[in-house]
Amino acid sequence: MPNIDDKNYSVVFIRSIIVYSGVEVKDVASSICTINTKPSAQYLYQLPSFTLPTNSQLQLLILLLLFLKKNVMGVSTHTLADYPSSVAPARLFQAFCYDAQNFMPKAVPDFVKSVDVIQGEPGSVGSIRQVNFPEGKPFKHAKNRIDEVDAGKFYSKYTTIEGDVLGDKKECAVYEVKFEPTGDGCRYTMVVHYHTKGDYVIKEEDIAIGKQNIKKLFNAAEQYLAANPELYA
Repeated sequence: MPNIDDKNYSVVFIRSIIVYSGVEVKDVASSICTINTKPSAQYLYQLPSFTLPTNSQLQLLILLLLFLKKNVMGVSTHTLADYPSSVAPARLFQAFCYDAQNFMPKAVPDFVKSVDVIQGEPGSVGSIRQVNFPEGKPFKHAKNRIDEVDAGKFYSKYTTIEGDVLGDKKECAVYEVKFEPTGDGCRYTMVVHYHTKGDYVIKEEDIAIGKQNIKKLFNAAEQYLAANPELYA
């Protein structure tokens, strides 16, 4: 780290590289402050004006750490579902990925009141659908954007970008859903990546509730498809 002269700095920009295991300061008093986080993304920050005493590199690092703790998002990953299904993967994929706006309100009305197509072709990359929850549920809606679809592998990835389901502690939630073919059906998995604000940590009880709800929803969807064998056949 370079020495800091005996002068007052009204504005200081810091270039840093942030990894989940810690913080490494590359340059001090450089021309810009670029912050890289996993996955790679760049943000431009200007620190508030302050005065640096002589030889105060340690104080500068503390200020940086406090700033990052407040402004940098964290990511926590959790497996919400991982269990077998007797339903063919193609049928489940069609129901959940491409036709959710029609399937969900009919198959799981206790969980989904309606699904509105906000943008794009349903199930296509970049499309956005808003899931509206029934009266009496703790949340009103969630707006989801499709990020990736691999029909050959029955895989999709989508991001909850808006809605009261995120609260004020989550920036977004990225979900990966896959129906892996097996001899007598498929294996259903759902993994979520919560992008949280500041140093907020997802509570274990919230994860447990999420797993229970996903299980109940999926079981109801399975029963609906079993009772309607011609659907998505």
